[in-house]
Amino acid sequence: MIIILSTHGDASTDEVCKLLTLRKAPYLRINDDLFTKDSSIGISLDNTFLRYTIKNSIYEINYHEKHVIWNRKFGFFSKTELYNESIKQFDGDILTYISSEFYGFLQMLKSTFYNSKWINPPADYNKLKQLRIAEKVKMNVPSYLITNTKNELSKFKQSEGNIITKSLKASKTIYRDEYYYPLLTYKVNDIEQLHETFLPSIFQKQIEKSYEIRVFVIDEKIFSMAIFSQKDSQTKVDFRDYNLEKPNRMIPYIIPTELQEKIIRFMNEIGLVTGSFDFIKSSSDSLYYFLEVNPSGQFGMVSYPCNYNLEEELTLYLIQENLKK
Repeated sequence: MIIILSTHGDASTDEVCKLLTLRKAPYLRINDDLFTKDSSIGISLDNTFLRYTIKNSIYEINYHEKHVIWNRKFGFFSKTELYNESIKQFDGDILTYISSEFYGFLQMLKSTFYNSKWINPPADYNKLKQLRIAEKVKMNVPSYLITNTKNELSKFKQSEGNIITKSLKASKTIYRDEYYYPLLTYKVNDIEQLHETFLPSIFQKQIEKSYEIRVFVIDEKIFSMAIFSQKDSQTKVDFRDYNLEKPNRMIPYIIPTELQEKIIRFMNEIGLVTGSFDFIKSSSDSLYYFLEVNPSGQFGMVSYPCNYNLEEELTLYLIQENLKK
């Protein structure tokens, strides 16, 4: 059985499910919005089986057997009906406890399938770990600093010149007062305005770019795209600050064989099967600089502009892995 752990409305998951259905491949999609008022959705675990009920269909899965688990995007408590109901009634410690129980259940659900093939395995893929592995496999990495002190940050900026900051964990868009605030990559300017201490944050030397490169990997198959974001002031620091009126040009791109080999070594070292890599091609030294990898990154943005048909690639990979059992 192919089991897909995802979230409601994820377009990439929707496309792969359509292709699996077209090929009559056995699969079950479980979204993380399990806890709703909809009585047609239910999930139970005992010492042998996972039972999942949706729209009067009951799936009984022996989790001791080997399955193929696509760990797509799973665990967004803030998007669930349970969260929306909870914030109306509770705050503080109670809301924290409910959130902890939600994530605790999802972690137990994942750990249940200990005998399965995971794409990708549940693990910690934090950015510091990524940077250290990138250095280990001899990728070029912008100098970086993680600190919570203004003093250390000032010394780093004096040493490196232009620097940027971004989220330590996943980027996020915050909705407040009827506005959306995306937490992207930003250039650090006036340090003097900061407090002497702040929340621990990551800072890196800003690499002036010729262009950005997004690389999607499926089981050692590499698909690359160049993003010409450097000529637009809105996207110059981070192409994800999308200019919807005048989108960046995106084209298929072939990265050097040496970098491809380093990416495969990186994937094996960190334990990923799929991943979306971000690189910068430097305008000053023409080197490729590793920024980060997102284990559950969007691949539709690479698939469609470049005609790579990555949804088909992933569907076939899931089916082939399921046949190996």
